[in-house]
Amino acid sequence: MKYLTITLCLLVALSSRAVASDTLFIYPAGGQSDAQLAKDRYQCYRWAVDQTGVDPNTLQLPETGQTMVRNKQHGAGNRGFWLGTLAGAALGNALDGHSGGTVDGAIIGASLGNMIGVNKERKGEIAAQQRAQVLANQKAQAAYSYQDRLNDYNRAFSACMEARDYSVR
Repeated sequence: MKYLTITLCLLVALSSRAVASDTLFIYPAGGQSDAQLAKDRYQCYRWAVDQTGVDPNTLQLPETGQTMVRNKQHGAGNRGFWLGTLAGAALGNALDGHSGGTVDGAIIGASLGNMIGVNKERKGEIAAQQRAQVLANQKAQAAYSYQDRLNDYNRAFSACMEARDYSVR
């Protein structure tokens, strides 16, 4: 069976959780202890989650990789050829009543059946390409939304930490 494959190339940042708050560089500008840093980090984490509705520890990465869509009309040209041959032979025999009509009918039926089947198969390819494009667009939108949500969380977390006299980058 024939498959149409579309590979999505998403941002490298989306393939890992590298943008989560644990990769932010936090400097205790006010001389805070490690214990105070841990307490402030947790409190700011909770506050940022409450403010944004985004928890980077549970936020799911969007699906990446290949999208495979099947052409449901694959092989229609061959089916049309054989069905047209049989139908044309039967019709040619019925109308002419001898083997010459059967052969002529089979040739005409095969040609017409093949043309109809190939056209149907091509329409199936177009439909498969359209379905694949819709899926690719949905994945791209999910990736964009994921990144936006994570950026919102990081901004809120950073604002909280900076308000507690930490330098965040």
